[in-house]
Amino acid sequence: MFDTLTVYPITGSTAVTPSALNTPFGSVTPIGPSGTFDVAFDLDAQRRVVIYPVKLIVQPLTGVNEVGLLKVAGTFESVERAPSVPYGRDEAVTVGPGEVVVIEARRNRSGDVCTFAISPNVYSKIVVDSVSAGTNAIWFRLVANPNCGFRSFVAGLPKN
Repeated sequence: MFDTLTVYPITGSTAVTPSALNTPFGSVTPIGPSGTFDVAFDLDAQRRVVIYPVKLIVQPLTGVNEVGLLKVAGTFESVERAPSVPYGRDEAVTVGPGEVVVIEARRNRSGDVCTFAISPNVYSKIVVDSVSAGTNAIWFRLVANPNCGFRSFVAGLPKN
């Protein structure tokens, strides 16, 4: 799945402003106490984008998805596969336009997309394209492989 999406920084946003991303479905959403998203977005003092795993934003009663972030070298187009290395968990990643981040989202809680899959992880890659000077809108591109455990970002039939 490929899409271009828009979110707004957590700081200064309202409760209904989309500031988060649900990776397997490629949808942006407001941040809510249920933690039904994978990553949230903010801006630092230099207007770089800060990407937070859900666990650093909300602590709902039922737990949240475990999410790892990994900044990778190369262009968005050149990153064809999620790396098989440890992903930073419980830490935010700061990026400027053009920098690529791969997201490893564990989605195997009861009723989730990978509940009965061999691998619990869904992999996605994002790249920030720009940040609006007027509205602070953050525009980014996303490729998500909704097939549990598959690391390929190449279009076509899924490859592990």
